[in-house]
Amino acid sequence: MASPVPVLVPLVLRDVELLFGDDVDAPDFRHHTTQLQWTPNGQPIRVKGLGRRSFLDAGAVDWQLDLAVAESTDADSLATYCRTHAGELVKVTTRPTAGVGPSWSATVLVPRIPLGGTGESELRHNVSFLAESEPVRSDV
Repeated sequence: MASPVPVLVPLVLRDVELLFGDDVDAPDFRHHTTQLQWTPNGQPIRVKGLGRRSFLDAGAVDWQLDLAVAESTDADSLATYCRTHAGELVKVTTRPTAGVGPSWSATVLVPRIPLGGTGESELRHNVSFLAESEPVRSDV
């Protein structure tokens, strides 16, 4: 007997919150981004031997949260948060503001991010936060 075809419900990144801190209902800091992506980084390990013997392993995987941010000049901007907390390990959660869809959380290392940009253009940065481990999913 054939398995039923699952109904496709695409995850559309619309109105996603970026929350910093242990309590997502009262975060230490929140910010909206123009792009966010949890990215795995790792290379497979392949060793080819004689006699058609080989070894293949997934290898270790590191995760990072990649953001594209349109910055503001406010004192509560992401750039200010990162300058204040650079080098700290902080829990970050990405969740839909509408409350529909999965949330993802991980503890990340807060980076230093650039200041300034190109003249007469929107101040935009790409920022990567290295995660301690794979992000954990929770359904809202």
